[in-house]
Amino acid sequence: MNGFRGMVSVLAAALAAPAAAAGHVDRLDGVRLSGTVRAIDDEAVRIVENGEPATVPLKDVARIQLAQARDATGQRSAAVLVTAGGDPLAATDLTVVDRQVRFRNPLLGSVALPIRQAGALYGAPKLAASAVREKCREMNLSRGAGDVLVVEQEGGNWLTMTGVLGDVGKDQVTFRWRGQEGRVKRSAVRAILFARVGEPPAATGTITGVDGSCIGFTGVSFRDETFRVEIPGLGERRIARKAVAAVVFHSSRVVPLADLKPTSVREYGVFETFPHRVGRSVGGGPLRLGGREYDAGLGLHSFCELTYDLSGAYQTFVATVGIDDAVRPHGGATLTISGDGKPLGEQLDLSGRTKPVRLRLGVAGVRRLTIRVGFGADELDYADHVDLADARLIKPAAK
Repeated sequence: MNGFRGMVSVLAAALAAPAAAAGHVDRLDGVRLSGTVRAIDDEAVRIVENGEPATVPLKDVARIQLAQARDATGQRSAAVLVTAGGDPLAATDLTVVDRQVRFRNPLLGSVALPIRQAGALYGAPKLAASAVREKCREMNLSRGAGDVLVVEQEGGNWLTMTGVLGDVGKDQVTFRWRGQEGRVKRSAVRAILFARVGEPPAATGTITGVDGSCIGFTGVSFRDETFRVEIPGLGERRIARKAVAAVVFHSSRVVPLADLKPTSVREYGVFETFPHRVGRSVGGGPLRLGGREYDAGLGLHSFCELTYDLSGAYQTFVATVGIDDAVRPHGGATLTISGDGKPLGEQLDLSGRTKPVRLRLGVAGVRRLTIRVGFGADELDYADHVDLADARLIKPAAK
């Protein structure tokens, strides 16, 4: 959610319009407008760029970036509540009473979330929530028809119980397991996976706080240094601009490349073959470029060639590409993207010593898209962990 390039502020515009937020607006097609965000309404985002007012129709906006966000899941001993929709929220003073999850959050303040909209709670002494979540994945734990309680025993083993969660207090957790109700010390609980109840509420976008917390919304506006956000289950929330890092809009015109299955795959290495990965780097870690972690995209390794059937349905291909942060400053590879056998733009020489590159290519009429990662100047595949972060295809706007 963090890591976009520097922001441009316009002093004259800031003096003329105190209710404004410096940052940039990314359109769906990859074009970036930097300047001062003055307002957001139902129709458009209004921005001052280089002293001149500009309007971006809301249907064309992909992201508004205002500040850099921290990683909410990476701080030790901090509890993180993940909503049913997958949004992480830093949580303090958390309790569960009367089927509501109550907690405090830097972005939203005091929250009372219906338990059906809660996905999981992660937290442990001296462990980051991300480490607890990863351990739960290693244990093949997932949400299902019942609540799952993960408890650490005195010997250090993690025990799981599937049943029905009762109340969660400051010191104890009430849990019905194998037909009997018992109490567990809160200090021993490492995670709670809440039972899956129906589909999560639909959202039209996501707002991210500077603390790294995220929450889906169905409506958003900005004026007088304040965001007004309509959140399913929570109603309207007013959030100060200084607490917001980014606003991301969902669009049916956007198709993540990872959602498409390649029709052809060629992969081999000099020493070892690393198969491409979806949503992860080829090393198995998160996609991370320039200090920013990306949820979506592809991890590739030299040599790799993926071909996709686009059927001429898209207009633009957009991605941020580079050598994954985990192996920098090592690594060097080439990236070539072609459409129907013809190069789309120039070959990129990627290095662990250079910054990530924002890629925007026209693919109108292209039926076959081929992405090729080749060996770099050293003709080896050592540390050639190439990320195509947030890689996406954009459909033409409806006429």
